[in-house]
Amino acid sequence: MTCLSTVQTSAQGSLYCTRARLPVASHALSLPGTGVKLTRSGIVAVLQPKQPDATAQIVRATAAANGSPAAGSTAVASSSGSVHRQHQQQQSGDRAFNWHHNWYPVAIMSKLPADRPTATLLLGIPMVIWRDGKGEWQVFEDRCPHRLAPLSEGRLDPAHGTLMCSYHGWQFDSTGQCTLIPQIGDPAAMKVACSSKKTCARRFPAQVNQGLLWVWPDSTSAMSAVATTPALCSQYGVEGWTLLGGEWFARDLEYGYDTLMENLFDPSHIPFAHHGIMGSASRDKALPLDITTTADVTPTGGFKLFRNCAPFRTAAPTDTTNNFIPPVLNSSLQINTEKGTTTVLNFYGIPLAPGKSRVITAFFTNSKVPSIVKKLVSKFEWVFHLGQNLVLDSDAMLLHVQVGNCHSAVEVDQFTVDTTVCLQLGYGVCLIIMLFS
Repeated sequence: MTCLSTVQTSAQGSLYCTRARLPVASHALSLPGTGVKLTRSGIVAVLQPKQPDATAQIVRATAAANGSPAAGSTAVASSSGSVHRQHQQQQSGDRAFNWHHNWYPVAIMSKLPADRPTATLLLGIPMVIWRDGKGEWQVFEDRCPHRLAPLSEGRLDPAHGTLMCSYHGWQFDSTGQCTLIPQIGDPAAMKVACSSKKTCARRFPAQVNQGLLWVWPDSTSAMSAVATTPALCSQYGVEGWTLLGGEWFARDLEYGYDTLMENLFDPSHIPFAHHGIMGSASRDKALPLDITTTADVTPTGGFKLFRNCAPFRTAAPTDTTNNFIPPVLNSSLQINTEKGTTTVLNFYGIPLAPGKSRVITAFFTNSKVPSIVKKLVSKFEWVFHLGQNLVLDSDAMLLHVQVGNCHSAVEVDQFTVDTTVCLQLGYGVCLIIMLFS
């Protein structure tokens, strides 16, 4: 239920302000790792560098603003607990967060078809994923440079290892270079045309890591991409840790990235929105939460939140630390203090487009899991995923509708403001006529 508008600030970018009226929020929650700040009044501020493509549209179109940017100190607190510690935002030394200069996981490798292109979205940019003749995965903008037809509707040419547009048959190699224009019969003219930058497809840096395909959504900063490490899961592939369900889980959601991340950092909704679904979560077991910050908030380092209990009564005491690594990873480390075992819930929140996001999850445990159980789980991965879909379904409608309600409230507020302004102008005109008549 977040809404947004634009306020110009400096040459570095634009300050987008949002207001999110959270029923349980009584204090402030700051996410400067993403440039997001929730204050007591529900205002969110996002410092977004200017970009030539659709990133700004994501921030603007996620909702329409009904407030002003918050200033002063940054406070971090629980949605239903007390503020324990306040941090002053470092104005010097902290670079403005650049959404384009980060790695985003967009797909699970085991789910990607190798024999055809796949469409996806990231920061409002349409993209196409495909595997070239050398077996390397490539990510292009999903627009043919010829007539802007979607390349994801094309096909792979196994003879040349190229991506073919289905509209006029233009073909592109792994670098985005055009290699064939069937409408040109003269080899010399073909060479000239294919060597032009205007016939090249826009290629984005991509890499495969921890079973996921990661994309860097800026085609002009490949060197920065190489020098930057993705926000990886520290448990993946490590001895002693078991991936529950045997594989990653992914799902597209009909609400924006900001709403998704806000929801993931709000444990107090669990016993209500997920009543009877998540373990022993139940309305009659809901508990007040006391959350503290254990790491300073920085644009690149994110932050950590700690609480010494679950949001509902459990059989065993649990210490939980939420570690946010900008801009996508929320890693929730839950320690059973009686048994000494740990469960880690990793959530990747991916901003697809205005009002659309994707969540990719992996849950790990260091409890001893018998090998026969691991084999059975890998065979029945879908059962585990059914449970995750049930959890997402249980509050999907609430989140989708709250965003719409916020939009409606902003439209009504805007109508009231416009009407007031018109009445004031009309009164002023009448007064001037009376004075000079």
